[in-house]
Amino acid sequence: MNKKFVIIIIVSLSSIFSYAPFNIYPLLFIAYTILFYNLYTSKSIKESFLYSFIFGLFHFTLGLQWMFTIMDGADNISVIAITLAVILILAILFGLFGALSYSKKIRHNSKSLYLLLYIPILATLLQYIRSFIFTGFTWYSPRDSVFDIGFASFLPIGGVLFVDFIFFLLISIVVHIILFKKENIIYPFVILFILAITKIISVNITYTTPLDKQIKFHIINSNFSKQDKSSRYKVVYRIKRFTSLALLDPKPDISIWPESTISTNYNNIQLQAQKAIKKLNNKNITVYTGAYVKYNNSTYNSVFDFTKQKIQYAKQHLIPFGEYTPQWLQIVKKLLPNMQQNNLIQSEQFNKTIKYQDINISASICYEITFPSELRVKNNNSNILIHLSDLGWFEQSWVKAYLFNLARIRAIESQKPMVYVVNQGLSAYILKDGTFFQSNDISFYHTMVPMQGKTIWSSYGDSIVLLYIIFLCVLVFLIKKFQRTKNEH
Repeated sequence: MNKKFVIIIIVSLSSIFSYAPFNIYPLLFIAYTILFYNLYTSKSIKESFLYSFIFGLFHFTLGLQWMFTIMDGADNISVIAITLAVILILAILFGLFGALSYSKKIRHNSKSLYLLLYIPILATLLQYIRSFIFTGFTWYSPRDSVFDIGFASFLPIGGVLFVDFIFFLLISIVVHIILFKKENIIYPFVILFILAITKIISVNITYTTPLDKQIKFHIINSNFSKQDKSSRYKVVYRIKRFTSLALLDPKPDISIWPESTISTNYNNIQLQAQKAIKKLNNKNITVYTGAYVKYNNSTYNSVFDFTKQKIQYAKQHLIPFGEYTPQWLQIVKKLLPNMQQNNLIQSEQFNKTIKYQDINISASICYEITFPSELRVKNNNSNILIHLSDLGWFEQSWVKAYLFNLARIRAIESQKPMVYVVNQGLSAYILKDGTFFQSNDISFYHTMVPMQGKTIWSSYGDSIVLLYIIFLCVLVFLIKKFQRTKNEH
């Protein structure tokens, strides 16, 4: 095998360890530096495609191996087929990025602009496409790692795509210096200068301010397993146990229980829940819990106001195959595995902020934490975020750490605090800057201060990235024109 391909395989595999919980950040920089270097020096479209395809194939094969274990209710062949299909699609997208990055004409006319703008823009476009194609799958994008090493302040300005673009720019600058030394040094220098100015501005902006109010939260570190979810007896037992914990001093305003706390249809255990509801209402404690609720002949995965017996929010971005079958696969639905919750639906009726007194609370459930653009407007109009998740599907603790980092990113980009509640691993209170509080205790209390205001990203979304790219392109082309004029004279 070609030596270059062997190196690509090694760095693509090792780059997974730059993500939580390993956080060996240099591995990601090394991997993308080698990939970009090989893309620039490739001799053909085929070679560029193969470099990127192999990078994506091994990167996602290692990174997504947890998918082989989470599809409860599916046979082994179906699980393997779906997982391999996802990995192959992501690898092909990477390969297409490599193929498109090969352009003799652009490289010949301006090798610096080709490397410093064309490749980073294409790489950022790849991340954007991944956010929606086949319902979206953005796992292991660079921002999910590097936000913790100085990139976090870019999130409120331009969101995760902005962080990706800045990361790719820095990689391209490194490759430019390796390839060209001091030749055309003005271009990477100007881009670095603009990035430095952007960084200075980003750390000196205050986006949100505290309200003159505090909310006492109580959350559960429940750690109930996947096997404990389906039993009706276990659900009733959990409700009694969690109610007892919520009633203990110090009395909270809101107690939050994780997704799948009520993992059977709530309508089937409603009678058994009445005593617990009465006790909580007597103490004036509001409980938001994860629950499957049947309403108007449809079943919703919801954030359920247990004390008012009311759906406050229903999951909008359902998991393909696990919670529903995408429209474009209905024709072959009979050939697909029969999953446990394959009949869930989404509804705009339950896609609003939750009103608690005069505070707006924005909720998300499980998989939705990976889709910032879908949560942006709702988070924009809220004062506090809450996220409920069922992580019992994931046997590997490192996947849980990765998802927790995504929750921290959601808090940073909106500059709002988040209450993060899971049924496996540790729940947490996350502040607007991404710092957090966790505890091993089953009951965990914290007083949160609601925030008001908006970030630049939450107001304008990904258009900020486009404007920044246009600005850099115009600036660099003006410099090029100035140099050409100067040389002519």
